[in-house]
Amino acid sequence: SPGGSASASAAPQASVSEAPAADPGLPPANDPAPWVGIPKTKEEVEKVINPKGEAPYSGKTGTLKGRVTIKGDPPPDNPGYRVLPRCDKAAAMYEKAFRVGPNGAAIDALVAVTGYQGFVPATSSSVTITMDGCAFDRALYAITYGQRLEAKNDDGLRSYMPFIDPAPYRALMVAMPRGNPVRLYPHDPAINYVLRDMMDRPSMTARLMVLKFSTHDVTDADGRYEIRGIPVGNVTVNAVQPAVDSPPKGAEIEIKEGENTLDFELEFDAKTHKVVPLLGDPWDRGKNPGPAPSGKFGGPPLELPPKTTPR
Repeated sequence: SPGGSASASAAPQASVSEAPAADPGLPPANDPAPWVGIPKTKEEVEKVINPKGEAPYSGKTGTLKGRVTIKGDPPPDNPGYRVLPRCDKAAAMYEKAFRVGPNGAAIDALVAVTGYQGFVPATSSSVTITMDGCAFDRALYAITYGQRLEAKNDDGLRSYMPFIDPAPYRALMVAMPRGNPVRLYPHDPAINYVLRDMMDRPSMTARLMVLKFSTHDVTDADGRYEIRGIPVGNVTVNAVQPAVDSPPKGAEIEIKEGENTLDFELEFDAKTHKVVPLLGDPWDRGKNPGPAPSGKFGGPPLELPPKTTPR
């Protein structure tokens, strides 16, 4: 249940890095918005994340941190997992349908803050993710629309060819061992993107959420999260494990200047809660089964409810 206190270390969902101004795939160099890292203009991005045309929020802010746990049945086996040689990190990441850490820590859970007044943009144009041992470093990434991914290969043995599904087209770049990151550009907000690797590693996947707001985080290996820069005042906070079809846990709280703390406890009942399958790859012609995408590439945008009954 939400409430209580927890000492949380800073745990952003991924490290960030600024883009070189000379990158031909990015907006023009005279576009000043630091939160635009995809080949679209500031105006195109802000039609989505800032439809009212507000100036970035500059008032008092607070930080929300806490811990998310999950109780109930243990996670079931992942039917899509396949053992590959010398893939030392794959089993821990993909053997189960979702990950649970020490003392019930809900790993890779999304925590999102909505319902405040003002436009709070992302603080950088990119989010760095890493690949090593036939695994991404998370099973879930959440970024803000307008940001790109920098996929970095920390593996000293093998190369990777990461890509985002679904997409209107597919262009692949090789991430060499400990070389320069590969840039990936989500072109629309959506909650059901899938990161994959083209190098015949079908188990190597991660969920990707591209959200219309920046006040979110993904829990770390201890279930902890931290969200900074939230405007003070009343807000709605939701926590959810996207790999499970149970509803989010929510709370309405007042954000005060400085640090604020809120914990959540999620539930998994194997009899009533099903594992949410990854979106099927529309390009693989049946090699990677899953629900086929419907409608526009990228799926529906995430619309968290503005008000949630506290649980």
